[in-house]
Amino acid sequence: MIDEFVKVTDRSSAHRARQLAKKEGLLVGYSSGSSMQAVFQIKEQLKPGDVVVALMPDHGSRYIGKIYNDDWMRLQGFLGVQHPTSQYDNFKRIYKSYVRKYRRYLKNFSIS
Repeated sequence: MIDEFVKVTDRSSAHRARQLAKKEGLLVGYSSGSSMQAVFQIKEQLKPGDVVVALMPDHGSRYIGKIYNDDWMRLQGFLGVQHPTSQYDNFKRIYKSYVRKYRRYLKNFSIS
């Protein structure tokens, strides 16, 4: 049973997906970013003991040229003008973070 629908913007969904990649090492897609953005929007309403189910239906590999591309984000108006950075360095940093998280996951379950 669905208790509530939460409306999120494309901009906030893209930024949330990028944040998950950067801070958590999760390379997720637009829909997953939307799902987590909705959780962040309702966090003030939650009480201890509440259960939230957030589905992560897509991965970010399909969005490398979109939400993970600063130029595309600027064209959409999702990013302001920033100092130029190497797109390769950005992807490299995200990839390394993702690999670290994945290795920890494998280690926790004793998978080699």
